[in-house]
Amino acid sequence: MKGISSLKRKLLLIFIPLTFVGLALFMLFSYNISKSQLDEEIEHRITNLQDSSVNQIEERFASHEQLAESIAGTVSATGDSVDEGAYIELLERNIITNTDTFGSGIWFEPYAYDEDTEYVGPYVYKDGDSTVYTDVYEDPEYDYPSWEWYEQAEGAEGAVWEIPITMKHQTSQWLRLLCLLKIVSGTSMVL
Repeated sequence: MKGISSLKRKLLLIFIPLTFVGLALFMLFSYNISKSQLDEEIEHRITNLQDSSVNQIEERFASHEQLAESIAGTVSATGDSVDEGAYIELLERNIITNTDTFGSGIWFEPYAYDEDTEYVGPYVYKDGDSTVYTDVYEDPEYDYPSWEWYEQAEGAEGAVWEIPITMKHQTSQWLRLLCLLKIVSGTSMVL
């Protein structure tokens, strides 16, 4: 009997550690498989989220660009035959249609809109649920044709996106990103 008991003891001393080692290896193997699957799922979801975010941003850019193209097309077709008030109404209607658009303006080449007026640059921006017109850009001291954003648009074919900059006013801060588009009249004159 003593031999059987000693044999049981030896078998237990061998199988119990082997069982624990086997279970530990199985747990390690299961952990690695689960981790690999989770990593793949996380990577897949991150990629989908990035793609979705990029698509949303591209759609917003396209919307802004279409807005600029719409305004440019109207101004190109009408030139100086429309009074500045009509352009202000056009700008107001257009910025209301796009929730992401804060403001919009039209800046004519000096003396192109009116041979007696050097600067014509109506600008309309949102203030809450309403729009506000300003002629601050028509001030000769501002001299919009000398600004880099104006020169970028003037020298480009198609829409140009300005590098975003942070704007601050009193207690507000926002990111400004300009979509610039040169307007050319039917007679190929840059407006």
